[in-house]
Amino acid sequence: MRNFYSSIILLFFIFLLSNPSLGQQTGYPNTPISSEINGYYVALPNDYNSTSKTYPLLIVLQGYSQMGDGTPSQLPYVLGGWGTPPYRLDHGSFPSSFTVNSETYKFIVFTPQFKIPAAYQNPYLLDSANGFPGTDITAVIDYCKNNYRVNTDRIYLSGNSLGGAQVWSYLFSSKENAKKIAAAVIISGASFPTQGRADVVASADVPVLATSASIDDGIPPSWTFNWIDYVNGSVPPTQTPAKKIIFTVPSSDHSIASENTYDPSYKLIDNQNMFQWLLLSSREIPLPISAINLNLAAQKKGIEITWTTSSELNNSGFSIEYSANGLDFQTLKFVPSHGNSNTASDYSFLYENPVSGKNYFRLKQQNKDNSFSFSAIKMIDFHKAAVLSIFPNPVKEELHINAAIQFSNAHLEIRAMNGKVVKAQDISGDNPVISVKNLSKGMYQCSLVQDKEVYSFTFVKQ
Repeated sequence: MRNFYSSIILLFFIFLLSNPSLGQQTGYPNTPISSEINGYYVALPNDYNSTSKTYPLLIVLQGYSQMGDGTPSQLPYVLGGWGTPPYRLDHGSFPSSFTVNSETYKFIVFTPQFKIPAAYQNPYLLDSANGFPGTDITAVIDYCKNNYRVNTDRIYLSGNSLGGAQVWSYLFSSKENAKKIAAAVIISGASFPTQGRADVVASADVPVLATSASIDDGIPPSWTFNWIDYVNGSVPPTQTPAKKIIFTVPSSDHSIASENTYDPSYKLIDNQNMFQWLLLSSREIPLPISAINLNLAAQKKGIEITWTTSSELNNSGFSIEYSANGLDFQTLKFVPSHGNSNTASDYSFLYENPVSGKNYFRLKQQNKDNSFSFSAIKMIDFHKAAVLSIFPNPVKEELHINAAIQFSNAHLEIRAMNGKVVKAQDISGDNPVISVKNLSKGMYQCSLVQDKEVYSFTFVKQ
C-alpha cells in the first residue's frame, strides 16, 4: 500500500517540478546533510528573492511513514503527512505570513527526510537512546544557516509522532543543543519521558508545547502528560513552564492531534494558532519594548551595569538579576521606568560585590499588567578590568584613563549604544587621554585590548 501511495506522490512531485508556479516548496533529492539525511524539501517566503532580510526557520520532522533515503522516488514521502506544513504547502493551504503583536513574519519551512536506521527495532522509541543522536538536528540547523538567510534567533522545531520523538531527543541531548531552539511544538511525541531527560530541557528554558489525543493506541497520551509534568517539576524550576493541550476524542485517534495542531485556522492557545505561538518566542529573548542594549563594564568599585531603551510604553521597570554561575539568579535591585517615551532612555547601576572571575547578569523587564520577559544573559570577567578607571564621567572633551599597567599599542574602540564604532585608535602609556569632543551627546561603550586582555568601560558624553 505504501508503494502505491508513494507512486501517486512521486507523480505529483514530478508535476510540481515542471510547474514551479504552483507553490513555493521545492524538493532537493540526493542532497546529503548528514549520514542520516540525503534529501529535503524547503519552502521559501514569496519575497525571499527580492529582499536581503533574514527569516524565521521552521524545521518540521515527519513520522515513520514519511521516512526514506532522500532519492527522487522516496523523498516525496514527506509530503504525505496529513495536515502537516509540507502537506499544506503541497496543497496550497499554508499561509504566506503570520501576524503576532502587529508584526508580520514569513517562515522558511524546512523538512529533512531521515533514513530508517538499519539496526532500529521499535518504531515508537526513535530517540537518542534508540538510533537517532540529537546531533543530526544540529546538522540540519547548520545546513540551513549556511544555505539560507535564517534569523538565528528564531529557529523553531516541530515534529509529529516519530518526528516528535526526534524533537524531544534533540532537546534533551544537551542544554547546548536545546538553546539553539527558540521554541518547540511536539505532537504525540514517541519518546519515553524521564525526569533526567526533562531536567535538561528545563535547564535550557526553551518554550515547549506538547499536544496529544486523549486516547491513542499508538503513542500513549501519558507520555505527553509526563513529559510536561517532569519539565515543570524540575529543580531548579524552568523559567518558561512547558504547556500541553489534550484533544478529547471518543476512541483511539493518532491523527487528530496533528490535524488540529498544524491547522492555521485552529486557535490552539491564547487565541493563537501554533505558528503564532512559536513566533512569540525568540532565542535572544527580546524585551517587550522597542529596543534595548545591556552593557557591562568593570570599574575599581565594582561592575557598572548600563542599558538603553529607544522607546517605552507601559513599562513598570527592570529587575537587575545576578548569578555567579549563569544558572541561579537573584534580584539585586528594581529600577523603575523613566516613563512612557518615544526617545532614548539611559539606565545604570553599580554592583559593588562581584566575585573574582565570571559574573553573569540579566534584566527582567516588567510591564504594568504584571507580564514580564528576560533579556539575554551577559557575562563579564571582573578581574580583567578591575585595575582601570576613567575620569571625568560624564565628559565634555577629554577622557582620562587611569590604569595600573603600561599600555603599548593597545587598541581602543568606542561604540555608540547601537553597536556602531564611532572612534578607534591605538594608545600607549600608563595614563592615556582620549579626545571625545567630536562625539555626539549620549552614552558610549569602550573596549581596550592589550595583550589579548580586554578592558571595558562606559562613559557619557555631555
